[in-house]
Order: sequence, then structure tokens, then C-alpha cells
Amino acid sequence: MTSFLPTTFHQRFPFRYFVSLSSLIFVGVIVLSTGSLHAQSEGPPPPKHRIYYDNLFAARYNPTGLLNQFSLLYRYRLMRSMNPFLADTYIGAGITTTVTPAFGTIGAEFRIQPASLFQIMARYEFIGYFGTFGQLDSFSTPAADFGF
Repeated sequence: MTSFLPTTFHQRFPFRYFVSLSSLIFVGVIVLSTGSLHAQSEGPPPPKHRIYYDNLFAARYNPTGLLNQFSLLYRYRLMRSMNPFLADTYIGAGITTTVTPAFGTIGAEFRIQPASLFQIMARYEFIGYFGTFGQLDSFSTPAADFGF
């Protein structure tokens, strides 16, 4: 059997122990998330019609960067359920923007969440580059050497 791991790794950590540990971690995460979902489902269900927003602001040091992403959505609840896996199901549509020092986007967003742990999202965005941080390279001709 060919392996991508060094032989010493197999001698110290046999593959079956790795699989067992991964399975144990996965089951633990599911059990813990089910408990938190149950605690959330004890309250009233979300309203049938609602306006929802989320915002992400992030910064990083190396390479230097900032990001602000904002979405404003209308959500329509699909079903009313006390089951924690079906408690927050919806279809939503709205607008989204992203701004960084290098570029900005604006567009439309569609989300569907048929179960509390499963979400599908689609976006259509227009993007504009500010020409900072070397994000916009230009060449004199289409045949110019671009460095690869």
C-alpha cells in the first residue's frame, strides 16, 4: 500500500487510530451542536417574515488586509417546527456589498436553508478595483510575459 505519510508516522500513529479519533471528534461536535440547537428551539420560532443582516469585518497582518462584507436580506420561513434540525428553515433574497482597500463589490444574494445545518447561497456581484496593493496589473500587450 502506497502512502503519502512518512513511515515513522505510521509506526507512531497507525491509520486506524487516526480514523477512530476523527470519528470521535465528529460525533462529539454533532452531540454538542444538537444540545445547543435544542436549547435554541425551546424559545418561540422565528417570525414568518423578517429582515436580516449580517456583517463581517476582518483584518490581517501578513499580508496586510481589511475586509468589510455586509448583507441585508428578506427571509421567509419555510416551516414551523420544534425539531432542532428544522427550526430555522427559510428562503431569503437581498443585497450584498464587500469593501476592501483593493476592491469593492455590490450585488444580489439568494439563500435557501432547508435544514438548520445546511444552507445554499448564490451571489451575483459587480466588482471594481481601486488599483491599490498591486491587485490590478496591466500589460502593454496581450502577449506580454506575465511572470509564470
